[in-house]
Amino acid sequence: MIMRKALFILLISNLMLVMSAVAGVEDSIKVYNQKAGGAMLSDNYEKAEHNYKQILRLDSTNFEALRNLGVIYSTTGKKNEAKKYLDKAYLIKQDDAQLCNNLGAYYSNLRNVKKAIQFFKKASQYDSTDALYLTNLGQEYLKVGQITQAINVLYRGIKLDPMKMYIRFTLAKAYAANKQFDSAEVYFDQCFKAGTADPKIYFMAASVKRDLNKLEESQKLFGKAIMLKPGYIDAYQSLGILFLRQNVIDSAVYCFKQALDIDTTYYKALISLGAAYALNKEYEKADSMLYRLNRIDTLMGLQMLSIIKSINAGNSK
Repeated sequence: MIMRKALFILLISNLMLVMSAVAGVEDSIKVYNQKAGGAMLSDNYEKAEHNYKQILRLDSTNFEALRNLGVIYSTTGKKNEAKKYLDKAYLIKQDDAQLCNNLGAYYSNLRNVKKAIQFFKKASQYDSTDALYLTNLGQEYLKVGQITQAINVLYRGIKLDPMKMYIRFTLAKAYAANKQFDSAEVYFDQCFKAGTADPKIYFMAASVKRDLNKLEESQKLFGKAIMLKPGYIDAYQSLGILFLRQNVIDSAVYCFKQALDIDTTYYKALISLGAAYALNKEYEKADSMLYRLNRIDTLMGLQMLSIIKSINAGNSK
């Protein structure tokens, strides 16, 4: 009887020790998680990596640690390590929307659009209330020219979160790609009302206004893009072409020269500058530029002549 009681007490003691050890592990994991999460928020990936690895030392199948290590390595460009940890997490929990989104982002960075679409689609299926997953999916559809699908998912996204700037911008891009310029204009204008300072948004909106023949508005937006990003070579080039169409040759020449100051090998500006000289009846400069372009590539010379012909045709209407 005494022996049985002693054994029972021993079993209870061992069980309490095990439970205490488990509780200790769980407490340690909680502490490491808090430290890692704080480090992630401050972009201290080295500290976050250390703490998540401490979690895996205690629990090698901890889903959150595996997933977040995959995100850290993906963010820091360690592609092989990222795939290793994301795949391990996926084996544990294949229906996690956030993980599927992480995998979509991983494959998107590798330019593997097919796999990116596959995982972003899964993310939006597992959680149909998160606008980010739909936006990411829409962006991938745009990359491969599936514009109707992009517009559909992006429209669903903006209904979920109408205040998010990146959704409006992506939807505007999709409508512009589909040549639905009126709709694109609506969403670009919403970006401006929300106070965007992104030069790319101003540049793309300016292109849409130009295609809607709202040339004065287009000119102002190209100018704003340049103000926000002084070395914006494509904005200088587009503004120069706009001035050419409006027969404001001196301003066009200025823009093309600014573009060439940024990059002397920017051939679009060389071609356009030659055309501007010809349209301004500076024939010696135009002939010199045509000779220079033909020596590089005769197609460039033909493009210069094509611009001259197009502008003259527009002016004669």
